[in-house]
Parts: sequence; C-alpha cells; structure tokens
Amino acid sequence: MPEKVVTTAETAVSAVAIEPRQFVKDSDSRRIVSTPLARKRAREMGVDLSRVTGSGPGGRIKANDLGHLGDSAAQEMPRLPSEYGLQAQEISPSAARLATARRVSAAKTNVPHFYITQDVEVSALQVFRATINERSPEIRVSVTHLLIKALGVAMAELPTTNRIWVDDKILAFNQVDIGMVTETADGLRVPIIRDAGRRTLKEVAIEARTLASRAQDDSLTQKEVGGGSVSISNVGMFGASSLIPIINPPQAMILGVGSEQALFRPDAAGHPVLHKEICLTLACDHRVHDGADAARLLARLARILKNPSVSMQTG
Repeated sequence: MPEKVVTTAETAVSAVAIEPRQFVKDSDSRRIVSTPLARKRAREMGVDLSRVTGSGPGGRIKANDLGHLGDSAAQEMPRLPSEYGLQAQEISPSAARLATARRVSAAKTNVPHFYITQDVEVSALQVFRATINERSPEIRVSVTHLLIKALGVAMAELPTTNRIWVDDKILAFNQVDIGMVTETADGLRVPIIRDAGRRTLKEVAIEARTLASRAQDDSLTQKEVGGGSVSISNVGMFGASSLIPIINPPQAMILGVGSEQALFRPDAAGHPVLHKEICLTLACDHRVHDGADAARLLARLARILKNPSVSMQTG
C-alpha cells in the first residue's frame, strides 16, 4: 500500500490541537478519544484506533499518532470469519500443503521475480505429437512431455541459464534437471525429470508418467523431488490461457504454460492467417538471470517448438 504523504498543513493542525474531540467505542466498550482527521486517516490506512496510543490531552489520538501504522496494519493476518459472526469450518492443512504454503510465501518474499512472456506457434508441434503417438501409442506423449524435452534441449544449448542462487553464491549445473508441477489430492508435488536435455523424448515421457503416478500415490522419494534449476507448470488442460507462476526455491526459474488458442494474425501481405498458439511465461530469479538471458532462452524454446522434428530426439 503506498504511504500517504502527511502535508505540512495537516501537521500544523494536529500540533495546535484545534480539532474537536469525539468519543468512539472499541469492541471492549472502552471510550477512545480521537480527532476527525485521525479517524479519517485511520479509515484510509485500515488502522484500528483501539491499538493506537494518543499523544494529545487525556490520551486523545491525533493524526500524527498514526505514523506509518498503515503499513503494519496492511500486513496483519485477516480475522477469522467467526469474529464477524459468519459460519465457516476451520480446516487444518496437511503437512504437505502447509509446507507448500510456507515455501511459496517465502519465495514471493525473498526471491526477486521478473517475468517474460511469448506466444508460440504450436501447429507443427501438434502434428509431431500426433505422428509419434500414432507410431508408438504405448508412449502417449503429452504437450507437457514435449515441453520438458524442448526446454531441456534449449537450456543445454544455453548453459548459463542452468543455474541457481544459494547462500549468496551461484551454482551452475552440468545437466538439465526439470521439475514437473503435478496436481494431487493433497496439493502440488514437483517430481524432477533428470538430464532432460540429453535423454530421448520417449525416455522423458516414460519417466514423467512414472513420477506423476508416484506423486498421486504420495510415494515420491526425496531424491525424486530434490534439485533442478527450473520447473514447468502447465495449466492448459484446465482451459486457462496463461499462467504467471511462482518460482520453487532453490530453483531459479519456472515456466508457466497456457492452453492452445486459435488466433488470426496477419501474414507478410497483411492477410489474416489462422494460428494455433500457446502462451509461455517464464518467471526468473533476478539474482541469477537477466532479462536478455531469459529472452534468449524463451526465443530458443519457441524455435524448437515451432520445428520439433529438428531438435527433439524421439528415441
């Protein structure tokens, strides 16, 4: 919340104490003496006057007494619905969900995120996928599998993107391990597909399906969820057009993937041409990555997805 600037005129009015008194009652029926300007500022800042010590005669609260309390008031946890007389059921989160809540809260607080977005043509990717699944139906390659493989190839070609920030140091990895955000009945899990850049698409797909199944059974080992510098979160199957994701520390990037969209775009002659596209949003840790590096990675990923048969070893 932006801080409100207290003007010299407001300060002077409070200092000479010419504002009339008014009594209000708090929830404990204790009378609170405050000035109209103090009450106005308290409403704007979301401050409970019963928590403010007044500096005026008889403990009267003046505008200056509020200081920067609005910042701390904005950060207070919301009251339980029962305090407002509403009916609600209090649910204790599972250990896994509580751990996720703490991790993402810390990530948004401690990791300086920046985001870069690109719409990518996927018509050729869908043809490529259909051909593979027709030829080898036992593999059942999904869009997420293709993205894992493509991102692995792109990061292997741009090794400076395969890094994380730990204890004020940069750690550079020699293989590309990619997390796959997976929904379960008890929240999200992020199993890791190891060495995605060098493995075949078939190997990536089989590994990803195995780990996704283990995530659903809550049987993933610590080794299967630890490490990596990047994850992929695909919400396209839910119809969401895009996603701005939160980095999963200590990883330094996460790729948000939206659903396929049919869009008309002009060709070189200005005529409308139908395209099938997905929106990719790359969230990066600015301690490790710069905008130019992220843009190069996203551009390289887009080229692979536009022409997948050239760069993806199917196996």
